[in-house]
Amino acid sequence: MSVARDNVFSGRVAFWLLVIGTAALAGSILLGIFGEPDAPRQASGSNAYSDSAVGHAAFVALLKAQDIPTEISRLPPGGRLPARTVVVLATPDPGAIDEESIRAILNGNTRVLVVLPKWTTRPSQDHPGWIASADLMPRDRVEDVAAMLTAGMTVVRPADVGDWRGRLAGDGPVIDAPQLVRSPHLLPLIETDEGVLLGLLRNSGARVAVLSDPDLLSNAGLHRGGNADIVLAMIEDIRPGDGMVVIDETVHGFVHVESIWRFLLTPPWLGASLLALLAAVLTVWLAAIRFGAPVAPSPPVQSGKTSLVANGAGLLVHGGHLRHITARYGAATVADVAERLHVGAGHDEREQHALLDEAARRRGLRLRLEEKGNGTPLAAARHVHAWKREMLGGS
Repeated sequence: MSVARDNVFSGRVAFWLLVIGTAALAGSILLGIFGEPDAPRQASGSNAYSDSAVGHAAFVALLKAQDIPTEISRLPPGGRLPARTVVVLATPDPGAIDEESIRAILNGNTRVLVVLPKWTTRPSQDHPGWIASADLMPRDRVEDVAAMLTAGMTVVRPADVGDWRGRLAGDGPVIDAPQLVRSPHLLPLIETDEGVLLGLLRNSGARVAVLSDPDLLSNAGLHRGGNADIVLAMIEDIRPGDGMVVIDETVHGFVHVESIWRFLLTPPWLGASLLALLAAVLTVWLAAIRFGAPVAPSPPVQSGKTSLVANGAGLLVHGGHLRHITARYGAATVADVAERLHVGAGHDEREQHALLDEAARRRGLRLRLEEKGNGTPLAAARHVHAWKREMLGGS
C-alpha cells in the first residue's frame, strides 16, 4: 500500500533553505545595526557629501576633528531639535527648498546658521564627485534665498573690500571676490564698509546667523589663512557648550523619506524582505498543490458475515499468508473427503492421495489430486474445491 506525501521539498533541501535563510536574515540585521548609513555617493556641488572645491566635506571633517558632535541630516524638517543644537543650512538650493521649509526650520530650532549660495556648478564626467565648472549664481537668485530669511536683504559683490572688522573677524578671512550682504535686520559679526559677511538676524526668536559667502568654509577655502579659525569661532559663538551641529542636506534635495516600503526595499533590509517574499510564495505554492476535487471518503465498514470474511481475507492477503492458508485449506478438504469415502485411513498423506486418485479413476471422474500443485496457491485452492465436489457428487 502506497502512502501519499504532501512534502514539496526533501528533508535535506528544507534544511539548507533554513540555514541559508537564517544566515541571510542574521546578516541583514547585523548590517542594519553596525553598517554605515546610506549616503549619497559621488555627490558634487556645494553640499556636505561633496569633495569638490565648492563642497563642504572638509567643514564636516574639521568639526569632527575638534570633537564637536556633528551629523548630516536627510530627514525632512518637522520635529524640534534640542535647544543646544545648531542647525546648519549651507548654500540652500533655490530649486530644492521653499520659504515654507526654511520657516519650518527657523521656527522649530533656536540656533541656526544659514550660508547663502554663491556658485552654480556642473559635475565632472571624468572625475565623479568633482565639478567641471563653477559659475557665479545670479544675484537675484541669491537674494531669493535671502528673502526667505528676512525682507530687504541685498547681495553685493564689490571689486575690492576694505579692512575686516567685528568680534569674530580675527586676522580677517581670505576670500577672493567676496560676496556680501546689506540689511538693516543684521547685527554684524564680520563686516567691511562694503557689507556684512557674517551677522545675526535682529528681532528673531531664535539665534539665526547668516554667512553671505560660502567660500569661507568650502573645501577650497577652508585651509586659506585663518579661515578655519574663523569658522570654528563662528560655530562656537552659536553653539552653547557641548551642543551638536546638524547639517541639514534637505536643502540640496537629499531627502530620506520615512516610508515602510522604502525601508523594507533598501539594503540591508532588502535581503530580509526577499526572504519573507520567498516564504510567502512557497506557502502559496504548498497550499495550491492541495487544490482540486475533494478526496472521496473511505467506504463505511459493512456489517455481516460476508464483510467479515472479505475483510479477513484482505488482511491475510496483505500480510502475505495466502500460500499458507491455501495449503491448510487443501489438507483439510482432502481429509474431509477421505473420511466421508472411507479411503486411505491409516496411510500417510502421499499414500492417501494415491488411493483417492485411484478411486476417482475407477469411478471415471475427471479431476485428480496430483494436479493441484500446478499454478498459483489460489488456483490450487479452486482445484481442490472442484475435486471435492466431483468426488462427493456435487455436495
